[in-house]
Amino acid sequence: MTRIWFFPFFFIALACGNPSIPSASLPSNEESKQTSGLNPNGDSELALLMRQMTDFMRQSLDSLQKESPLPKVPDNLQGLTTAEATEGMIQDRNHFNGFASLWLNKSKTLDTAQSLFTRREAYHSLQQSCLSCHSQYCQGPIPMIQGLSLPEN
Repeated sequence: MTRIWFFPFFFIALACGNPSIPSASLPSNEESKQTSGLNPNGDSELALLMRQMTDFMRQSLDSLQKESPLPKVPDNLQGLTTAEATEGMIQDRNHFNGFASLWLNKSKTLDTAQSLFTRREAYHSLQQSCLSCHSQYCQGPIPMIQGLSLPEN
């Protein structure tokens, strides 16, 4: 009887494993897709931009905590509304673009904020716009985005 349970368990474990994929076998014919450890099938333009957004947010958070000048928003993030998304992730591009435009507007507010207080408020608002969008699309990053919160002073 033990053998009967062993074989299905073995095949399920084998199917759910994370086999190593040699880089030579990864698709390379699509310029907009880059492979990464996060997605062995390649990353969409939008996924790559989201990682740049995350880097920008982390740098901004660090700068705010040190009360040093904030980094500039990378120019290529203007492509949020036109970047190719991961297949099946965005059903209504107009709805998504509303969130993307909101983030871009809030990033401009952060860029132009003068005092530490207004920069902190603008950063918090920018982070909340990330949470708003990710509550509708791709909920996976929400804990990471919550981790980008400014500590209360």
